[in-house]
Amino acid sequence: MKSYHHGDLRKALLRVALEILDEQGIEAVTIRAVALRAGVGHSAPANHFKDKKALLTQVATDIFVELGSTISTALSTRPSEKIERFHALTSAVYAYAWTHPHRYRLLWRRDCIDHIRPDFKAAGDAIYNELTILMENETHATR
Repeated sequence: MKSYHHGDLRKALLRVALEILDEQGIEAVTIRAVALRAGVGHSAPANHFKDKKALLTQVATDIFVELGSTISTALSTRPSEKIERFHALTSAVYAYAWTHPHRYRLLWRRDCIDHIRPDFKAAGDAIYNELTILMENETHATR
């Protein structure tokens, strides 16, 4: 067990939750497991996350932000042709899902995430909006 000393406990808890998620999957991420690995008492995370769902919602929000950044990078390196941009977006999502399968699965687990939390919704909508824009532009171009 690593010992947590000073600093940003919230950030440390999120980092540890992501480590456990990557190593063992969604079901292994519990408040108790995260606290143990972070080197704090099992009640310490309650100061930052009221329950497992709140913790996983923040982890998923951060994953959507990371995935959005990955997509933006992929789109910035592609020409302006819509089909190539669409390919870049879908390839970036596929590569992310392949590289981080537990992270990707978490994004779609309704039982683990508060899907109506504004920051989670905004992070997911940003990616969906990129796809929608590409699809709208492609649809208009083929008419």
